[in-house]
Amino acid sequence: MLPVRFRSYVVHQNLNAGCRARSEEIFGPVLTVLTSDTLDDALSIINENRYGNGAVIFTQSGATARKFESEVNVGQVRLHSYAPWFWGAASIVD
Repeated sequence: MLPVRFRSYVVHQNLNAGCRARSEEIFGPVLTVLTSDTLDDALSIINENRYGNGAVIFTQSGATARKFESEVNVGQVRLHSYAPWFWGAASIVD
């Protein structure tokens, strides 16, 4: 039997606009956390990424959650939750 190999998780946060981690596809257990001042800015950041695997939003506003869900262009949308297989994400808190 082959030995088990473990790779630890990588969390990227506070990335500037020119950072390659924001514009290139990353393979592996990576979570990219981006913040924004407004929901519209956050949606723009997420929708400009051509590798939008998924996005998560944590909010107390039902209207904000509905707008996020309907306007975000990613494969998986999560509200107030994450999944262990969910590596690429953008999160906003209001």
